[in-house]
Amino acid sequence: MNCIIDNQVVLSRAPEGPLAAQIGPFVRSLSEQGYSLYSIHRQVLLAACFSRWLKQQGVALRSITSDHPRRYLRYRARQVRPSPGDVAALRHLLDFLRCKGVIPAEKMSACALTPAERYTQAYEHHLREARGLASATIANYVPFIRGFLEDRFGEGPVTLSNLCANDVVRFVQCQAPRLHPKRAKLLTSALRSFLQYASYRGKTKLDLAAAVPVVANWSMLSIPRAIPADQVRQLLTSIDRRTAMGCRDYAILLLLARLGLRSGEAAFLELDDIDWNTGKLSVRGKSGRRITRAEVDALLAAPDQCKWSGRRDHAFILLAVQTGLRLSEMTGLQRQDIILGAGAHVRVIGKGRKERCTPIAKSTLAVLRAWLREPQRGDGHVLFPNAKGKRLSVHGVQYLLNKHRVTASNACPSFKQKRVTVHRLRHTMAMDLLQAARRSFCDRIVARSRTC
Repeated sequence: MNCIIDNQVVLSRAPEGPLAAQIGPFVRSLSEQGYSLYSIHRQVLLAACFSRWLKQQGVALRSITSDHPRRYLRYRARQVRPSPGDVAALRHLLDFLRCKGVIPAEKMSACALTPAERYTQAYEHHLREARGLASATIANYVPFIRGFLEDRFGEGPVTLSNLCANDVVRFVQCQAPRLHPKRAKLLTSALRSFLQYASYRGKTKLDLAAAVPVVANWSMLSIPRAIPADQVRQLLTSIDRRTAMGCRDYAILLLLARLGLRSGEAAFLELDDIDWNTGKLSVRGKSGRRITRAEVDALLAAPDQCKWSGRRDHAFILLAVQTGLRLSEMTGLQRQDIILGAGAHVRVIGKGRKERCTPIAKSTLAVLRAWLREPQRGDGHVLFPNAKGKRLSVHGVQYLLNKHRVTASNACPSFKQKRVTVHRLRHTMAMDLLQAARRSFCDRIVARSRTC
């Protein structure tokens, strides 16, 4: 039975455990701080799961410490894929409980690390300082190595010289089936990196990196097998076409089987797509998901520029459309990255921490000049901050894009069937450049033919 908390959050079951009575006040606190409904629901769901885990561990309310969220997230990572905001959400929860005096404030003391954690910390330092890897790569590698050491040595001393090939193979065989193929390949890459590091430091007698199994990744594995023609005929014959629903189902399956339409293409067909005179069918395929110029204009007009957030969103969307920056690049921009004046451009640190400069159009430059004159929030470094002056989160960006998409759909009804993301805006910019280059090429060919 669903449980409604503070008329805002719906949970599939009532909260349990030592924090059950604090879930409602926590919801109100998040709402007062201006969090979106999606963010509130995500944080409250995690808090409810954390409370249930505390009950299973027999932890009383006054006994909760900062170590419990860390232990819970490790436990949770073995059940579901971790979310980037889980650590921050539980930190918000503990800060709330301490402010209310529900749990005692902790004295800042050095947390005793286990031997596995000390080795993991040393390996992380090696990746950052010696190898110079990107933060995203380090964040992906370190949890796998921590899990490997804890699986092999537990809380006891870590003796890497005792490792053997069977330990490595057993861990990969245990973890890989529970991971997506791409994550499983990341696991093996992390293990090879760590075992090479251990060999370099002289901690292992043999180079065990060669013992890490290869994760199979068969090409075209997801391509479905063809259905024999006689089975297709049997399927079509089995449909009762004496009813309206049966006629509909027969028509859909016939389109899929005879014309090879995708399910989404068949679902979005309209009567106007059929040319009865010529016997042609107009299909909106994958390219139909691209945002058109008219839709872009409607999206840019959607934010209320009488408000600070509306002016921020307008500048954010305009810069994303014009430059085609990735989501992480957009949210990571700082005010000093915008270079005004002659040769105006935006300086970006992209994948692999490679720096590049992207030109800014005059129309976008005028909007950015006005935005940079706005009162600064937070430390004043972030170009597009949230209400608290910090970087916009992934969920925050998707929330504002979806909000303005709904508004823009009133002027542009085609938006109702589309999902707007920063990646799709990036794709729109790429297609606009391609079409502009194609028109320029055609114009040159026509001009040359006239001179001949």
